[in-house]
Amino acid sequence: MRGENVRNLKKNGRLVFLDRSLENLISTNDRPLSKSPADVKRLYEKRYKIYKAAADFIIPADSSPEQNADTVMKEFFYEC
Repeated sequence: MRGENVRNLKKNGRLVFLDRSLENLISTNDRPLSKSPADVKRLYEKRYKIYKAAADFIIPADSSPEQNADTVMKEFFYEC
């Protein structure tokens, strides 16, 4: 969330934002900031634009984990 943190992350490599729709995000009791659907929605609305702006790559991630991973790999190999 802090600009300094984003700059430090970018020093270590490329930032990939896995862009998953709000409807496909799940609340869980083991994540203190997202224990309920309302918490997830609040975080999504607060952070979405920031994460998109910081990303070097934005990958749609509403598919299966395997398909999402394949898309990430293709993006990285295409860039090299």
